[in-house]
Amino acid sequence: EQQEMLESNGMQLWRHSNQVQNVQQQWHVPPTSDDGWSVERIMRDCHKFNVDLTPKLLFARGPMVELLISSNICRYAEFRSVDRIATLHEGDIKTVPCSRADVFNTKEVTMVEKRMLMKMLETCMQCEEGNEEFEYNRENTFLQYLEGKRLPPKLTHYLLDAISMSNVHTPFEEGIQRVRRFIESLGRYGNTPFLFPMYGCGELPQCFCRLCAVFGGIYCLRRPIERITVNEEKKLSIEIGQQQIHTGSIVFGAGTISITGDYQNRSCLAGLPEMIMPRKCGNMSRGIFLVSSPLGGKAENTGGGGVALLKLPPPAGVTSDKQGAYVIQLSHYSGTCPPGIYVIHITCDADIDPRLDLQPYVDQILTTADGDEDEKPHILYSLYFTIPQCFKCDNYDKLPDGIHLACGPYLELDYDTSINQGRELFHKIYPDEEFLPRCPEPEEIVF
Repeated sequence: EQQEMLESNGMQLWRHSNQVQNVQQQWHVPPTSDDGWSVERIMRDCHKFNVDLTPKLLFARGPMVELLISSNICRYAEFRSVDRIATLHEGDIKTVPCSRADVFNTKEVTMVEKRMLMKMLETCMQCEEGNEEFEYNRENTFLQYLEGKRLPPKLTHYLLDAISMSNVHTPFEEGIQRVRRFIESLGRYGNTPFLFPMYGCGELPQCFCRLCAVFGGIYCLRRPIERITVNEEKKLSIEIGQQQIHTGSIVFGAGTISITGDYQNRSCLAGLPEMIMPRKCGNMSRGIFLVSSPLGGKAENTGGGGVALLKLPPPAGVTSDKQGAYVIQLSHYSGTCPPGIYVIHITCDADIDPRLDLQPYVDQILTTADGDEDEKPHILYSLYFTIPQCFKCDNYDKLPDGIHLACGPYLELDYDTSINQGRELFHKIYPDEEFLPRCPEPEEIVF
């Protein structure tokens, strides 16, 4: 009965969300069990799960971290340094040495390879536009550049798949930029270049909303917008039930509008010209898995696992626009699940069906068959779905003054694109104001 309630309520929630489609979920354990995993055992701790629809990691010197610091919003949240960067090499999941100390402490590479790796990282940091090496390799791919250095296959794999998180088609210049970004974020908060918000990425919008509320922001929950209209005088209004709210600017995203169906009848944009109706411009295939052991076994997850990142390259034969899959592993130390269970997030470009899109990646690292905990983790529960990356307008320049479309989420590890778009929208509405200035401390406020 408890399982039926979960599936019924869960599927209704997913299916009625404007941002989630093609939902497929399945339990891989029995309803009850005396000594093993079961639905009943997992559901006893269901209140301890915090599951993100689109999980991200933050570069320690990336735009989101810098924005949180400069605006003083960081005081509203807690973060955990990502514990390890992993890679899949020759069928095994291994930890990639990131810092100088990690490189010289690892037993996965020889002393000669350690020196070669450190020298290669220094070369990438010094390779800038204008110098001879940069200009010579400008037309190459990053893989061709690495192969030209005659590195051992293992080091090439580390640099291509784990450190730059590139693929065989990534241009040389982009690959160099990715390596430099990775290295520049090392050592600021831990041995890896990434941070993860405690209790999940859903904490970040709450932090921004909290700051907004302190300065007079108002939130109306469970009050869906039914209609947006523009009158003959080009003034905007929003209809919510029997209430009409007049405003000078409206910003809305994919969650506000219908993805499918007749826009003129079902969309809150029914009062706007048909020529500016939004359209989908890309999807992400998402997989969320509850597993009983960490990726790579306990030997590769000292200290309980924490938060780990694994970048899987696209399967052989795919087009160059496919990025591969981002895999994020979370243990109970992240505040997102109870002890004994690990949450695995897998995200890739959408093509046909989320299960079919993700299956090549899932098969490499997870299994539904019982086995040794040092082998592939056993899936207890799986959820597949598709989520739109963004919405665009066919004739954006024909939008009425005051109406702004916000895209997202994007298939990227951090929030770079979202922050850039947020800043652009803000300056369109308030061209003379500073974007997210520093929030004063309570003792600095004078009434």
